[in-house]
Amino acid sequence: RALNAMRAGEEETLSKLSEVQKELGSLREKHVDLEEVSRQAQLDNAALHNEVESWRKVAQQAESELKKEDLEVSSNRSQINRLVEELRLATEYKEQQAKIIVGLQEEISQVRRGMVVSGGN
Repeated sequence: RALNAMRAGEEETLSKLSEVQKELGSLREKHVDLEEVSRQAQLDNAALHNEVESWRKVAQQAESELKKEDLEVSSNRSQINRLVEELRLATEYKEQQAKIIVGLQEEISQVRRGMVVSGGN
């Protein structure tokens, strides 16, 4: 009887050992799968990091170009304002010159009239 009980215990132990080995095999497979998932996640993370860096460089370049364009626009506005002021001054000068010419023409006419009047006397 004791021998039978020992054999039954041994079979039970072997059965449990077989189950543990199956679980161990399953855990090994899961471990391998998890390692592969981990490697893939690291690759994805590196690719994402590279893409973020690439977009960061694009954003920096765009910001630099926008600043450059802002400076050009500011310079153009200053130049336009200067040209408008020069045009205003030139127009004023032209108007003054026109008044002087009209005044001189009137003086010439008066002198001519005076010459005609004095030449007639």
